[in-house]
Amino acid sequence: MLTPNGDKVGADWWRTVGIVLGAQGGGMKLHELLENDPYSPAFRHDLAAMLPFGGRNPLYAILHESCYADGVSTRWAASRTMPPEVKDDGTFFAGEHLPRDLFEESSELRPLRETAEIIANQEWEQLYSATRLASADVPVAAAAYYEDAYVPLRFSVETARLLKDCRLWVTSEYEHNGLRQDPRVLDRLIGLLKGQILQ
Repeated sequence: MLTPNGDKVGADWWRTVGIVLGAQGGGMKLHELLENDPYSPAFRHDLAAMLPFGGRNPLYAILHESCYADGVSTRWAASRTMPPEVKDDGTFFAGEHLPRDLFEESSELRPLRETAEIIANQEWEQLYSATRLASADVPVAAAAYYEDAYVPLRFSVETARLLKDCRLWVTSEYEHNGLRQDPRVLDRLIGLLKGQILQ
């Protein structure tokens, strides 16, 4: 498969299209892409638009794994930990997994390859302190989604419990992209903070 600029989309890069499956409407979006002839301009342009890591948001690609690195170096965790049976089967999709090969395949990211290597091998400090979070005297409202493909509900609830005054709204009405999907999500969170909505 090729993007409009001629980049060859290999199995690892293609797999990243699976990121849409964690968002409302993502399955339909993927289905619509796959209905196109893979050699058609429509397919190539739609595919390029769906690839989550690229030249439009280079910092997202460079920093993606490191934003989860709580006191460790990621060293391309997605590429290192992918089971061989998944890696060898190009029909499996991934969520927010960033493959190392992407910085070779993407002509837009290739110039950033060295920077990406430095970031991937950086030993990061602890992202947050549970003690500091527990002592923070700031009201917080948060949404957690039962159907979140990227963040298990358990992790959201555990994090919310670290905060002294977190008003957590757990819902099955939305997926990971709830805030982008519907302005009522933000309205509800603001209402929780103002005490206009009870938990």
